[in-house]
Amino acid sequence: MWIAPDRLSDPDLLAFDADRPDFNGALAQFAVGLLQSSTPMNSETAWGKWFAEPPPANVLSEWFAPLAPAFELDAEGARFMQDFSLTAEEGVSNEIGTLLIETPGENALKNNS
Repeated sequence: MWIAPDRLSDPDLLAFDADRPDFNGALAQFAVGLLQSSTPMNSETAWGKWFAEPPPANVLSEWFAPLAPAFELDAEGARFMQDFSLTAEEGVSNEIGTLLIETPGENALKNNS
């Protein structure tokens, strides 16, 4: 089941449940980064209070709203963090599977090891 990020504080949700353990780790890191970069918490005390009593979904939704354009993957113009200074001639094209943890690195593929 996929959820909207504003449901991260739902007490019925216990853990991430992706098909792969490394994806669960990536989802956890994403959630931490999203919360750290969007919440107005500026002290350990504030974070401690928030840990004890998480904000409701509507508050999280309000905090996340300014970041929504970064997640529009099919829209006009440049996408979030897209680098237009690179050209096809400068880079190496890799299959998406090369991003997975068990895929051999560039050196292993080059040396057939």
